[in-house]
Amino acid sequence: MVIALAGGGHVAAVLLYMGYFRGIPRELEEAAVIDGAGFGTVFFRVMLPLAGPVTATVVVLTFLATWNAFLLPLVFTFSRPDLRTLAVGMQAFVGENSVDWPGMAAAATLSLLPIVALFLFLQRYFFEGIAGAVKS
Repeated sequence: MVIALAGGGHVAAVLLYMGYFRGIPRELEEAAVIDGAGFGTVFFRVMLPLAGPVTATVVVLTFLATWNAFLLPLVFTFSRPDLRTLAVGMQAFVGENSVDWPGMAAAATLSLLPIVALFLFLQRYFFEGIAGAVKS
């Protein structure tokens, strides 16, 4: 399921990284090349550490999209109910003629906790990444 969710094409992440790297001065890369750094060294030791804010933004957005995925986990875990994700498991609260609203509200509250915790942990970087990607 991880491979299937990862293969969806993350256009928003590519655009965020492109906008962020476009705003980084070209002189930093040129100075590293003059010092003898190759492409990999320039990327991993110069450019990637500078991209911390946009990386945090991409992590939050990708985690949120994956956490809220419903159709793909439903298809892959149809025969194995013990492997279902929380979003798919919440479907069990909906019956044919009734809905267990208190149970669904409790499950929805529990499903929000990891997202809120991740966002609070990466909040500073998240807003820097969004602001850095749309600089003019």
